[in-house]
Amino acid sequence: MTRSVFFTLLLSFALTWPVHDSVARGSSGGGRSSFSASRSSSFSSSRSSSGSSWGTASPGSQWGNANSTRPSAPASAADAAMGTKVNRAGTTTARSAAIPQAQPRIYPTEPATRPADIPWGQPLPNGGYAPIYYDSAHQGYGFWNAAGQWMMWSAILNSGHSNYYGSGYGPGYGGYTLYQNHSLLPTLFGLLIIGGILVAAVAIYRSHSQEVASFMDRTPQPDAFSAFTPAVASTSRPMPGSVPPAARRPAVLAPWLHFPPGSFITLSDNQSMEDSQKRGEGFHGIRFAVESTLVADDTEGFGTWVMLQLNDNHQRLMLVIKGVDSAIDHRIYYANDDFRPARREEVVRRGDTWLFEAPENPNDFEPADLRYAAEIVQTIGGQEIHYVRKDQGERHANVTETPNPLGLTQQIATVVEYATTDATENPELLVLEIGAASRRTGEITLYLGCPIRESEMDVLKAASV
Repeated sequence: MTRSVFFTLLLSFALTWPVHDSVARGSSGGGRSSFSASRSSSFSSSRSSSGSSWGTASPGSQWGNANSTRPSAPASAADAAMGTKVNRAGTTTARSAAIPQAQPRIYPTEPATRPADIPWGQPLPNGGYAPIYYDSAHQGYGFWNAAGQWMMWSAILNSGHSNYYGSGYGPGYGGYTLYQNHSLLPTLFGLLIIGGILVAAVAIYRSHSQEVASFMDRTPQPDAFSAFTPAVASTSRPMPGSVPPAARRPAVLAPWLHFPPGSFITLSDNQSMEDSQKRGEGFHGIRFAVESTLVADDTEGFGTWVMLQLNDNHQRLMLVIKGVDSAIDHRIYYANDDFRPARREEVVRRGDTWLFEAPENPNDFEPADLRYAAEIVQTIGGQEIHYVRKDQGERHANVTETPNPLGLTQQIATVVEYATTDATENPELLVLEIGAASRRTGEITLYLGCPIRESEMDVLKAASV
């Protein structure tokens, strides 16, 4: 009635813990889109596709094509290099299959502020609930499972069990629910039981405290955490010899990785010069402030995308620099206003299924399992423009963002690049899906753009603070 009783009560406490369910540039003929904070810009610039429509599907289907009906556009140096790597040694997978490849997050010391995307607990398949906390021995957040193994949070959050997170489709498309609400009565009852157990445990411990202390002095106990370390070393730390994605970034990208606040880039490509003229500012380049830098490292180490958000107070553009070994590409994009950014689940729900290949069972599927279509069609003024997915397919990448307004420490980007041989001012199309890895899906934005030469960009970096 001493040590055994005490630990039996603690075990009962753990087993009865309640389970919770997760309570610019504008004309209708093509060009870059216009953006104004007041939406009342007086000029009509060249980068827009306002009034266009998106998406066609196979006959008798609302889904996109798995194979393109058009040949691929000529590949740039970086595109060709990445395509070769993927074809020789890589994989092309849906987002759900790619997320578990992400490296576990290692924190040598406990962060001063708990990362926003790490929850406080984890529902278990047996109905239990495990608190998630920082463990210095494993340098990360996680919990102990029933087998006595330490489970790193980043290793289990992508396990594919959608019932853990309240995401995904239930049986049939119409059965989709993001969260399930349950009565509070079971929870309150569980709390009463826990309170009673705690009171009993304290009373018993006080009654036998001297006996317990004497027993512990005679029998030194091993550290509970270190006892389990050998069994889970391979899951809690990167494999020996592995190289973090950031360390594999192509050297050609080094000048693009850091832009202190107050940095500017002046664009003088054809569309920017036309924009300047239409604003009545003469035939000049346009100066953009660099608002943020997003770096996406391919999960298989095949390349890196640097995405700079630019703003000149008239419109926002995104400059994308793609590096693969010694090859580098520069492209300028705008977010297409005819496609409203939304989470993948919402994109499917609202009927934009032309963006994805058909699932095996269209009536029962997980959004994260969908693959992006091989071809996307845009119609402007009756003219169809066929954008064909590039040879590397859809890629998945670990994301770092500066500044990081949401405080997310692990984000996954799915990057799908397309190009067209049809006549248009914007022959490049980019589908970008970004979200916390714990959600498995992210917000999808559709960008249109064109290549830009390095000589058409004048970079002015502010002094680092």
